[in-house]
Amino acid sequence: SSFKPDYKAGIRRAHACKAAGDFRAEVKELQLVLENLRRDVVPDPETTGRVLASLGDAHRATGDDAAAESVYFDWFLLMEKAGRETECVKALTHIGQVYHDRGDYDGARKWFLQ
Repeated sequence: SSFKPDYKAGIRRAHACKAAGDFRAEVKELQLVLENLRRDVVPDPETTGRVLASLGDAHRATGDDAAAESVYFDWFLLMEKAGRETECVKALTHIGQVYHDRGDYDGARKWFLQ
C-alpha cells in the first residue's frame, strides 16, 4: 500500500468497519484520518484524495448523499489543484452518480459532462 505509515492504522480501522457493514463508524475513522492529513506539514494530495473518495463512499453507504456530494467536491478541488486530471474525472463521476441515484438526471448529466 502507498498510504503513509502514520495513517495506516486509521485506514485499517476504517476498512474493518466497512467490512463489518458499520458505515457510520467507517465515516468517523476516515474523518479522523482526514483531519490528521490536513494537519500534516507536508501536503499529501494522493493519500488525502483516496481518503476523501472513501469518505464520500462511506457517506453514500449511510444514505447521507449531501455529505457525500460535499466530500466528493472537496476531492475534485484537491485533485484539480494538484493537477491530477484523471482523479478529477473520477470525482466528477462520483458527484454525478449521487445526482443519478437521487433521480436528478439533468443534474447527473451536468456533472458527467464536465
